[in-house]
Amino acid sequence: MLFKEIAIIGFGNVGSSLAKQFHLSGCPVEVIVCRNPEKKATAQNYSKIVVSSVTQIPLTIQVCILAVSDNAIQSVAQLIPPRPDLTVLHLSGASPLEALLPHTNAGVMWPLQTFTSGFAPDWKNIPLFLTADQTQALAALQYLASFLSSKIHVIDEQQRQFLHIAAVFANNFTNYMLTNAWEICQKHQLPFEVLLPMVNELLVKAQTIAPINNQTGPARRNDTQTLARQITILQKYHPEKVSLYQLISEKIVKTYFGND
Repeated sequence: MLFKEIAIIGFGNVGSSLAKQFHLSGCPVEVIVCRNPEKKATAQNYSKIVVSSVTQIPLTIQVCILAVSDNAIQSVAQLIPPRPDLTVLHLSGASPLEALLPHTNAGVMWPLQTFTSGFAPDWKNIPLFLTADQTQALAALQYLASFLSSKIHVIDEQQRQFLHIAAVFANNFTNYMLTNAWEICQKHQLPFEVLLPMVNELLVKAQTIAPINNQTGPARRNDTQTLARQITILQKYHPEKVSLYQLISEKIVKTYFGND
């Protein structure tokens, strides 16, 4: 079954990137729901019909893709009249499948990547994770995913939840640590970019070495003198960072040296 009538609801960072990639891959998007008047002209480059409300989506649409925030998924899904021939899906790694109720022919197509305005993602190398309970929904997901990426995985609801938690640690928390490093560099007139080769090397090593075997630093050595000295420096110049430094250092020491 070909799912020719596709609607994308939302035209933010994810929705606009998705619409563009479908367009480039030869998968037509029939309708885009875009509430921002300033973005409608751009949306018209990727779809025949651009509307401002979910209620304006034609009944001929076979697949509705909710490219909206996690908090909006449930309320938007409830605005779409359920039909036996309609598949509704969202793009969130954290939101459950049941957020799409009352639609039972529903699924999740989660691109494991961050989307930031001004940065064009390489869709063909983005892992796509598909979750669906119904055969029709899974068929729609696989059909759509084939236009986007060569790295497609079918996983269940629980697996996706755990993978999203892992992604929070790997990406969001890592960026927060980089933010702390950047703030220290800014305050003391140091070039943040000198840290990037080391960070890049860490990511390269992570592709071949298990991260637990790649830990370095004073906490990994249980170098109590260096740890104490750096905490003293932070207490004087960056007191707001002391608790974070102590917590992470304690966790690393415990991981490699136990409770001793």
